[in-house]
Amino acid sequence: MDNESPSERTIPLKYFTMKLANQLIDTKTSINESKGIATISGKRDGKYLSFVIEQRDYDELQLDSSDTFKRKSDYKEEIKRLHKIGLKQKEIALRLNMSQSFVSRLLNSD
Repeated sequence: MDNESPSERTIPLKYFTMKLANQLIDTKTSINESKGIATISGKRDGKYLSFVIEQRDYDELQLDSSDTFKRKSDYKEEIKRLHKIGLKQKEIALRLNMSQSFVSRLLNSD
């Protein structure tokens, strides 16, 4: 499996992302094959949900979800956590349903 392309290696990631996205409405997804990370956000039962799926190995995926926040300023810790695991500002903004400029502002505050 060492000679697989990122596209071949991330088949389980893509499949799981699709299955999860199909359970939400107003869904936004982003898959970074080179990092083996997918982000999904959408609504279910009237609540906004967001997830990060990390592919650790061909058959090992880790799913993280975030709580629904009341104020955008409550996102600061979540934004910092996602940035630390390697997501770009645009990917974070997509996942949390906010502008990239707001993500940048929170990351650069303090």
